[in-house]
Amino acid sequence: MSSLVIPMVVWGRKAPTHCISSILMTPSQNHIVTGCNDGSLCVWDVTDTDNWQVHPQTMLFGHSSAVTCLAMGSADTNTSYIVSSTDGGEMCLWDLTDGRCVESTKMSVIHTSVQAYQLLQCRDVRLVCNGYYPEIHVIHPRRLEILFSLCAQVQPDWISALCILRPIKREDDVIVAVTNSGMVKVWTIPGAESKPGPQIFEDESKQIRCLNAQTLRCCAYNQRTVLIVCSKYWQIYDAGDFSLLCSESSRRGERWTGGEFIGIDRVIVWSNEGRGYLYRLPTNVNADNENYRRMADPSSPRQMGPQPYSVLDVYNEKPLECSPVMLYVLGRRGRESKLLLRGDSHGRLSVWQIPDVNDNKAKLVRQDSFENLPVSKPKCVTSLSEEWNKIDPSPEGIIDQLNRTSEKMLEVTATIYMPSKGQLACGRDDGSIVLVPASIAIILQLLDSGQDKGDAAVAF
Repeated sequence: MSSLVIPMVVWGRKAPTHCISSILMTPSQNHIVTGCNDGSLCVWDVTDTDNWQVHPQTMLFGHSSAVTCLAMGSADTNTSYIVSSTDGGEMCLWDLTDGRCVESTKMSVIHTSVQAYQLLQCRDVRLVCNGYYPEIHVIHPRRLEILFSLCAQVQPDWISALCILRPIKREDDVIVAVTNSGMVKVWTIPGAESKPGPQIFEDESKQIRCLNAQTLRCCAYNQRTVLIVCSKYWQIYDAGDFSLLCSESSRRGERWTGGEFIGIDRVIVWSNEGRGYLYRLPTNVNADNENYRRMADPSSPRQMGPQPYSVLDVYNEKPLECSPVMLYVLGRRGRESKLLLRGDSHGRLSVWQIPDVNDNKAKLVRQDSFENLPVSKPKCVTSLSEEWNKIDPSPEGIIDQLNRTSEKMLEVTATIYMPSKGQLACGRDDGSIVLVPASIAIILQLLDSGQDKGDAAVAF
């Protein structure tokens, strides 16, 4: 007898639940990948970026806990490798072309952030990870092994957020991170001339007033300013000495969960309610402006703070079970576009194209209340259940013919496969249990036969 086991996943008329816990868009913008709280992943096809047609293509299974991090697994745009990480320490490398799990491991540490970055001395990307541990681990994406670690000599603590940048006119990479207690640390990763050792210690540290940061981003447009987002406020710092330039508190009843620079003097910050807020920064934050850092001078008059000018929101939505996950993407498919992606607990995917508002229009926006700000609707809103309902004919469940009563359709609440018997036990919401021969039931479903599946079933 062959020992080959072929896993099969079969659904019925209802779409599987997909409470989105992480989100990623491939550099080619051909795919969006969402991770779920139950450990599954869904790959969505982006077929038209002009009208934003997005459809689910594949579901991947292999994790046993919530998928919290997603990152690209290769710098080659011709390959479709991604890496997923869970809150149980599991990591998997997937090939999106056929859905294979190429490599997997379970680490002794839990990552809360995984970023793919191509270091100067590397031909391929490396995974820069931080989480519930005091180091920053750099991991090989194919072998899923730790190559080296960035450690702290001064007040080691869990890293809450980090960013990676390559300074202009320098032959090395720099990692800037902030700990849970608000200690900013800077590491330099040497270039191709010298290989890093198993441990690299920080170059400098500075304490700032920032606790449990959600996001740290360096402005890619000038590398002079840094955005740090905490739950109650977000702040802009000078990248040179980390002096505070401006700050903005969250709205009542909301918490900030992330943000990004969308220009030298523009940022987008999103909240736990799934809304994105666009801000125009004051002139003292712009390094090219003569008023740069003027607020730090006590003799200068107080300047206006960040000015909101637009909101990205979804109307008429059901209450969410948990906070949505959101991601800023700088797209370059055909033409450059700035996108905001959102996935929520209903398995719904929303995509906004961030509006380009010039300074004159931004100044005309009434900024006395957030309720008066113009609202931008998403270009695309779809969900797994909506796409499932479009299937015609709708897929039939494995015991649907036994599941009907005169009053309602009974729901299957639990299933277990018994290999020794070759049977599938299905528990229903009325307390009954149905036993069906697993192989016959699956064959009948895949071949869409007209044979009554109840002929071979036993109900208890």
